Amino acid sequence: MFDNLRAKAKKEYRQEKAKLAVMSREDRRWYIWAYYKVHILLGAAALLLIGYCVNIFLINPPKAYYITFALYGEYIPTEVAQQFRQNMADALDINQKKQQVMTFNFYYDAGNANLSAAMSQKYMSLVYVRQVDLVLADSDDFNTMAQNSEFLSLDQLLTPGQLKTLGDLILWQHQADDLNGHPYGLKMDGSQALYDSNLYSAGKVLSVCATSKNMDKILQTIEYFFPQITQQETAS
Repeated sequence: MFDNLRAKAKKEYRQEKAKLAVMSREDRRWYIWAYYKVHILLGAAALLLIGYCVNIFLINPPKAYYITFALYGEYIPTEVAQQFRQNMADALDINQKKQQVMTFNFYYDAGNANLSAAMSQKYMSLVYVRQVDLVLADSDDFNTMAQNSEFLSLDQLLTPGQLKTLGDLILWQHQADDLNGHPYGLKMDGSQALYDSNLYSAGKVLSVCATSKNMDKILQTIEYFFPQITQQETAS
């Protein structure tokens, strides 16, 4: 069977070669394009796809997210977000050839209800697929999100001693079935890290997304923002 196919292919090749040999250059170009353009286009597409895959998976693979921030509530200029990501990458001493700090900006537009709704839906979808680790929001948004059980209680991440060290920086929230309340947010007012990135810190609150599984890196980031908890551990 394979011998017959090979013989047939060789015969067709010789026929095509003979046909092209007697044609002028222009006729040859026209003939090849007219009868083989699908093959040419498919071959070019296959080469592009192979080149893309080699580049993505072997030469320049995408950087893994080391930690992700949701900057929630107001528009953050691109250059400010870039500066924040770079500052955080430097501070956390990550391998910047393979890893990156990621930010997602979700903001309201009073004149565009559709945009605001789309932003909210995008945020919830990223939370659902565990692509958000830390949320930086203003106090009003924090209160709403905490009441909706969107944050992890900080007493599941920090020791009682560390929480005591943070003191008044902690924001507590009471939920319907939670009479004692839990620590869900950390006040970022006057944060040097935000100031260095030209991010407005007044009234901002840092919280841990309840769906995140990136706890080690979240703790490392909180220790960077609030070095006193590390000092407390050392002292104890």
